[in-house]
Amino acid sequence: MKTVERYICELCSCEYKTREDAEKCEKHHTRPIRVGLDIHYKPGINSEFHNTGIPYTVLVEMENGTLCKYLFNEVVERDIKR
Repeated sequence: MKTVERYICELCSCEYKTREDAEKCEKHHTRPIRVGLDIHYKPGINSEFHNTGIPYTVLVEMENGTLCKYLFNEVVERDIKR
């Protein structure tokens, strides 16, 4: 029997043979620092997003200064209790 040692990036779950490679992967990811800098709702009565209260686009600032626009695609879970 062999023992297999592997390392997994905690952010994207990629597997590596060495700790150094997994740490390099973790450091490569850029994390959001501010969410909701600019929020837009989809206009129009015929829109499937109309009156849902869910933003269609959200602008997010990343830790490296990049601004990213995220678009709503689908509801994956409803009525989440917090």
